[in-house]
Amino acid sequence: MYNNGGKGFQLGDDGKYQAPDAATIAALTKFKAMNDNKVMPKSVWTSGADPNALFKSGQVVAYFSGVWQVPDFAEGITGFEWASAPTPGPVHATDINLGGKVVAFNNKDTAAAAKKWVDFLFQRDNYTKLAQANGYLPIETGLTLTYPFKSKAALDGFALYTKEIELADPISASGQAAGTKLLLEGKAAADDPTKPELAKFINGEQDVQKTVDNIVNGLNSQLG
Repeated sequence: MYNNGGKGFQLGDDGKYQAPDAATIAALTKFKAMNDNKVMPKSVWTSGADPNALFKSGQVVAYFSGVWQVPDFAEGITGFEWASAPTPGPVHATDINLGGKVVAFNNKDTAAAAKKWVDFLFQRDNYTKLAQANGYLPIETGLTLTYPFKSKAALDGFALYTKEIELADPISASGQAAGTKLLLEGKAAADDPTKPELAKFINGEQDVQKTVDNIVNGLNSQLG
């Protein structure tokens, strides 16, 4: 959606998800058209097929994913050559997300020890080792990371994704920012209706307007 000029499903000032803009609806319509069993196998969205497995087994030639796949691909793909590439599209944008969060609970006499542990993790040298060993893109700036992968495709992938984040339109992080805000408020949606509603749209069970209405209403119904 971002890559095609849409703002996606944005959290409004009232704490509720808003109806998407026209560019988002156009992007979803374009996406449906791509699920034609030529550009993209229709079965991925309509039957729940695993796109990761389809790519690793060589059944599809391209896979829209992210940097978290690179360590797995570096070790697990041996039957063909692969490479990371920027997402094509009219807008230089992506979905900048997080694989996990570190949380320390403020539990009376253990709070100080918990905070000390988090501080230890994010000391420059410690965090560098953590990011390198696990194949993370760092959230800290100014680090020089040397990843332990022998695969040139993997190393090139990390370099590409790092550069892409620097170049990405600011909207790329908006979904993650909204999710974090709701999480801290104890209101995070447990189930994202986007995928099942898009599957209905791709399968011709509903039109695009019904699809976006169901997504917005499905998200908001969980916020309380």
